[in-house]
Amino acid sequence: MIRRNDGRGLSFPGGLALPWETDEKALIREIKEETGLLCNGFEFAFRYESHVEIPVLITVFHVQTTGEPRGSWEGVTEWMEISELQQGILRSQQYAVAQLLARSVELPPLRRTS
Repeated sequence: MIRRNDGRGLSFPGGLALPWETDEKALIREIKEETGLLCNGFEFAFRYESHVEIPVLITVFHVQTTGEPRGSWEGVTEWMEISELQQGILRSQQYAVAQLLARSVELPPLRRTS
């Protein structure tokens, strides 16, 4: 998680995909930029639209990473249990937390990045 420097609370690492990027490429880039971690496996979880603050399409992945976490200009990286996120997560990401909590702990195998 990112404890945001702008005072808005917690958020999942992420951001806007560049016009030439797939969701997967944006995922890998954003995780590295915001946490310093390298994505070495991921699996699509779900996608939803949020209109809470600004209209946005959010894609959620289960991700496996390596490396040592570090912060960025956006905030401080923190490891947290999903159950800890019900308080303090950005309003636009509350749906993602609820969905992740409601899903089975059985996760599909992660696709390796190359």
